[in-house]
Amino acid sequence: AVNLTNCKYDLLRIVQKKLGWKEVGDDDDWQLYWTDTSVSIERIMRLKSTQKINHFTGMLEICRKKQLAKNLGRMSALFPDEFAFAPKTFALPVELTEFLDQFRGKKKRTFILKPDAGCQGKGIALAQSAEQAMKALEDIGGEDG
Repeated sequence: AVNLTNCKYDLLRIVQKKLGWKEVGDDDDWQLYWTDTSVSIERIMRLKSTQKINHFTGMLEICRKKQLAKNLGRMSALFPDEFAFAPKTFALPVELTEFLDQFRGKKKRTFILKPDAGCQGKGIALAQSAEQAMKALEDIGGEDG
């Protein structure tokens, strides 16, 4: 049985039905709990050995863009060769000045601006100038992109 109480995506219900799984609620016995939100450590600690959840404690450290950038930056500083694959990332607005300095050179570069909590491509903008970047940040919702 699968608990989809905190799932807003129709696709999961389509898959659940195709697999012949029974959808149940919080008070019922379930093997899979699919949620759109993070899960508390208390909920994870109460899991039975036969139960699984699609989220894990601490996952926002890699799922939120600012946290991922911060963690990749830390790892890049410690292990530069192993983390050379990670592009230079700026957490805005804290690193706004350093980010805008990237547009001062003659080489035209394209930067991808993403809202921290966005998903499925919502709110993504491309910028090739400081003016475009500032406009995109404004559109995203302030300088918190």
